[in-house]
Amino acid sequence: LAFAQNLSASTFEEICQRAYGSSVKLIKTDASMEANHHEKESALAYETPKLNINASPVRGRDSDDSGLRYSAMLNFEVLTSPAHDATKNYFDQSVKTLKQLSEQEKELIKIAVKKAWLQSVVQEQKVLVLREKVSSAEEAHKVAQKKFQAGRVSELEVQRVLSEIKTA
Repeated sequence: LAFAQNLSASTFEEICQRAYGSSVKLIKTDASMEANHHEKESALAYETPKLNINASPVRGRDSDDSGLRYSAMLNFEVLTSPAHDATKNYFDQSVKTLKQLSEQEKELIKIAVKKAWLQSVVQEQKVLVLREKVSSAEEAHKVAQKKFQAGRVSELEVQRVLSEIKTA
């Protein structure tokens, strides 16, 4: 990941958001979801809902008049075809699948970012340990040089301490 050097300058969530924004898979999935939305709208736009109107006669008696009175009751019902419902369900399921893929990809990116972050922390710790080791070896070499000049250690011991600096 390109952000491994700047991990300490940002929060983990900010880094994840930047990673999400640069993920080709996530961008492609988001574009597919938007395209799917437009396809659904266009597929469902051609078929307008139909009205089902039923008329049923209703007979009633009027107390003032001895004759029968007739009227009609109208029932209105909006109908959609089974193909309309199937098309809508198809696109809804497609969006659901794309959202799941997007969430999975985000989790994978989050894992990769966390791995890179942890690796950078480990590298920083390694650098600190190696600096400490070099500093300690240099200090030991200075002490060994002084002891050698005083005649208290052999030249072999001074060379051994010098090799520790080189291996550190």
